[in-house]
Amino acid sequence: MTIVLGLVTAAMGAFYVVAASGVIALGPEPAHEDPRWVSVLAGLILLLGGAAVVVRGVLGVDEQDPDGLPPSTPAWLRSIAQLLSLTIVVSLGAIFSWIAFGPGERTFAGTGAILGETVGRAMFGIFAGLVWLVLGVMAVSQLRRVLGGRRRAP
Repeated sequence: MTIVLGLVTAAMGAFYVVAASGVIALGPEPAHEDPRWVSVLAGLILLLGGAAVVVRGVLGVDEQDPDGLPPSTPAWLRSIAQLLSLTIVVSLGAIFSWIAFGPGERTFAGTGAILGETVGRAMFGIFAGLVWLVLGVMAVSQLRRVLGGRRRAP
């Protein structure tokens, strides 16, 4: 079931990427449109997230596995999984940063919308900062893994 759900999510993301990039037209252009790259990245997040779930399902990874992938995972597949994660985090950071700091007016809906555009942008700015912090932690973690085997003797 995990693989099926991952495939469905990846397919939805692929459809969204194709539609957002303008390859297929789904109807009239909306009056207020975000830049296409924002929509393409949103679809890419779904596509790559679904692909990551499929990879984990194919490898039979237990959800409780702290490292994410079994030690027997081939290096090329481990690299692809890391690239998927990195791309998802960078895409989230780019979208949140654009919402917080990009040009133009923003309209927020929902229970917190009464606080207005400034508070909405500030919240997305905080989330963007957190996402970029996560990216930094991921980068440091990967560097330690790569360089861990190459430590010099004191």
